Amino acid sequence: MREGVPEFRLGDGRADYCLMEDARKPAVFIEVKAADEGLESHEKPLLEYAFHQGVEIAALTNGLSWWLSLPLIGGTCSERKFFVIDIQEQGPLPAAKRFRFPSTRGCEKRECGESGAPGDG
Repeated sequence: MREGVPEFRLGDGRADYCLMEDARKPAVFIEVKAADEGLESHEKPLLEYAFHQGVEIAALTNGLSWWLSLPLIGGTCSERKFFVIDIQEQGPLPAAKRFRFPSTRGCEKRECGESGAPGDG
């Protein structure tokens, strides 16, 4: 990806963030909602907008839950969803491991202290 664009507008819609493949091609739309807001009512509009713009991946999040979908494949919203992380349900460390962030390698309670933060122990 070459660039991240906040408040990306194209045609009649808008995405909170867009990761651009190049100067003209949006590749990923990211829609961000408030932490206490459910994602269900936002999924279909995001996928429709992404589909019409030819965007390959759509991410919907409220910070605690992350839904990643493939807008260009056929099917229902739930059939297009290929990856879900729910930090409240799974806990922060297992969720971070699913993302495979380098900073979580070797971060176990015994190495990170009680809070689970590196260096806290």
